[in-house]
Amino acid sequence: MQTRAHELMLVNHVVAPEEVMSKAEEIAKKCGQCPSISWSYQGSIYAWSINGLGKSVAFAQTKRDLILHTADAAEGVKAFAEKELRDGQVNR
Repeated sequence: MQTRAHELMLVNHVVAPEEVMSKAEEIAKKCGQCPSISWSYQGSIYAWSINGLGKSVAFAQTKRDLILHTADAAEGVKAFAEKELRDGQVNR
């Protein structure tokens, strides 16, 4: 099913009215599985598309500073380092 809103990328999915709730639940489950850091990056991308590059860079820098000090960021760095050590890919 194609609509003008879909063609203009204003919506990601177009479904019949009787399928709206099941599709919404499916999307919500996927969103719930995303790490919170992903949502912060999503905000940066959205801001760029709406506000232009200059304002978006300032927005992204603010978010970056906040993101780098989260538990998610620390966990990501730790997991990456552990994987590199386990795989023997550490360059010294």
